[in-house]
This record gives sequence, structure tokens and C-alpha cells, in this order.
Amino acid sequence: MMLAHPDYRMVLKREIVLPTLPSFTAVAGGLERTPLLAGLTFVEAATSGWTARDLLLWLGSSAVIFGWSGAPPSVSDGAIGTIALHPGSRLRAERVAHLEDLPKLLAVARWKAVMTLRGLLSGDDRFLKGAIFKGHVRRDARASSWLSRPRETDLLSDIVLSLFAADILAYREFHEDNLCVCDVCGRISYNPRGTTRGGCAEHLHGTEMTSGVHERSAAETLALSDSTER
Repeated sequence: MMLAHPDYRMVLKREIVLPTLPSFTAVAGGLERTPLLAGLTFVEAATSGWTARDLLLWLGSSAVIFGWSGAPPSVSDGAIGTIALHPGSRLRAERVAHLEDLPKLLAVARWKAVMTLRGLLSGDDRFLKGAIFKGHVRRDARASSWLSRPRETDLLSDIVLSLFAADILAYREFHEDNLCVCDVCGRISYNPRGTTRGGCAEHLHGTEMTSGVHERSAAETLALSDSTER
């Protein structure tokens, strides 16, 4: 059962600057691009100090995109476990993690999303077929587009990736022409005039995709090292 957070329609307290927005003015789609913007919001802000409340606000504001009635009471990762987002919530999960582990779970989910989209730059689009097979996305026959339809119990990384998958399946050429994934900070942007394929505006001289060297943020490195030790 999903619990609707009372503040789920509020804008996040922290101002989130999306480097992709300037290039969206010339992109067709309008409200159909909300899945992509929701995914970019997570990648841009999830490791900036998000608390459970911040995550609930993001999940709640994205609930209509997912086809949910509200934000789920918990989030999970295969290596870290399941974390209750509401105090006192009872979880039925094989591995229950503590709220103190939320920054690690957010960092791992972000890293998985970034690495998956980075693979798309080299032609690895297997995650799109996987998203369709698992039912994380489905075709919207009425609008000739794709919908993000993860389950509230899916891994957080799969929930985030379903947003990108839905937009990529609908606007594949746009992503092939504009997608940039920074090798240094993992920022995802769509402004090739101001970035390179492997470097955001702040890291234009970051490692190139062909080098095979990809750096992680300190938060992601710590989260991944801790999760592999479990």
C-alpha cells in the first residue's frame, strides 16, 4: 500500500538547477517530456544531501508519471536493502536497512542510472529491452509514446531508469544526437554545444568515453564500497 505524503505536491526546498533546460525550448513534446525531467531531477539532486522528506517529495511529485496514487512508504536496493521512509512503517522485506543508509542507497541508485545511460553512448541499449520485458515501461497507444510504469516495490534504480527509458523509446534520435554523460561528476545533460559527450559544462576536459576511465563521486564510491562488503 502506498502512502500519500502530505507535502508531495510541494517544490523541493533546495533549488535544483538543471543544465538541460535551455536546450528544451526547441524540443517538441511539452508535457510528454516530464518523465525525462523527473529523471534528470533525481540524478542532479539525489546526492546533494537529500533526506527522506526530499525523496518523498520527489516520489510524490512523480507519482502521476508512474501511475501511482502517491509516494511509496519505502525504497530499496539489492545490495543495501529496503528503507522505510515513514517513521514507524512496518516493512516486509528480506533485508531491512536503516534510514541512516539512505544516502548510500541514493548514491548507488544514481550511479546505476548514470552508468546505464553512459553505456547508451557506446550503443548498449539492452536496458531498454529489459525495461519493456520487466514491465517498467509500456506503450501508450493513445499518444503514440511510452509510459513509465514501474512497481512501487521495484529497486529505486529501476524506477529512475524507467523515466529515462520511456523518453528514450519515444525520442531516440534526440538522445542519440544530444546525450552527454559527464565522466567526472555523472551529470546527464542535453546541450552538446556547451558540453562534450563525456564532460559537462564544468568538466569539459574530463575523461573521454573512449578512454574507458570513469570517475565516481566520493559519495558514490563510499556507497558502493560499503554495499559490496555486506
